[in-house]
Amino acid sequence: VPMALPDARSLFLGLYYAIVKLPEVPMAARRADPRVGYFQTSLDDFSDDLGRSPRLHYANRWRLEKKDPATELSEPVKPIAFWVDRSVPLKYRDSVQRAILEWNKAFEKIGFKNAIVARIQPDDADFDTLDVGVASVRWISSARPSFNGSGPSQVDPRSGEILDADILIDGNWARNRRDLRVQLFDDE
Repeated sequence: VPMALPDARSLFLGLYYAIVKLPEVPMAARRADPRVGYFQTSLDDFSDDLGRSPRLHYANRWRLEKKDPATELSEPVKPIAFWVDRSVPLKYRDSVQRAILEWNKAFEKIGFKNAIVARIQPDDADFDTLDVGVASVRWISSARPSFNGSGPSQVDPRSGEILDADILIDGNWARNRRDLRVQLFDDE
C-alpha cells in the first residue's frame, strides 16, 4: 500500500518506452559460466535440435576492443562512458566520479587502459541520462528504501552486449551507514 499518498486507492503513473535499434553486427557472445558471478542474458535458440536444451546463457559485458591489439595495454576503440547525473548531490559528485574511475584498475588487468571515462552532467545539460545509450549513475530518495543501490541495464539479447546501464543509488545509504555506526560504536 503506498504510504506517501493522501488516498492509497489512487496514484499518478507514467510510462516511458524507449525502442532502440540493435547493433548491425552483434558482438561475439561469451557463454555464461555458473562458477563465475555476473549478470547474464538468457534466450531460447531452437536452431539446434540436437542440444539438450534450447536455453542459452550469455555473460553480459561491454564491447571493448583495443585500439592497438598488438600491445599488452591499450586504450579501447570506444571507452565505456558513464555520466554522474545532476540528481547526485554536489557533495557526492566527485566521490562518485572517482569511484567509477576506480574500475579502470580492473580493466588494466585484462589489457585496457582508460576503459572507463566518467563525466559529471552539467545542471543545464540538454540531455537526460535516462536516454538510451547514456550510461549513468543516478540518485534517488525513497521513504522506505529496499536497497542501497541497483544496476539495471539493457543488453543485446543476441550476445549479452551491454548497450546501456543506469546505476541507482538510494540517498538513504549514508543515513543507514551513520545509524549502523551508532549501533556498533556507541560514542557516548
